[in-house]
Amino acid sequence: MAIGNNDHPMLRPLWVRLAIVAITLAWVAFELTYGDNGFWTIMSIAMCAFAIWSFLITYKPGTDPPNGT
Repeated sequence: MAIGNNDHPMLRPLWVRLAIVAITLAWVAFELTYGDNGFWTIMSIAMCAFAIWSFLITYKPGTDPPNGT
């Protein structure tokens, strides 16, 4: 799955997208609490911001239903 490809069937359920955002938020909290290196803190914040933007704000599901066969 390439960056910016939100048409993957795995991303259609809302709970999957919320789980991805929650994991990145947990990583941000961990880095802010225990991280000594500012680089990884900034990287985790950037990943969380990208996840929120990509999976919650601008997400548009595909038009065709998932193939069940």
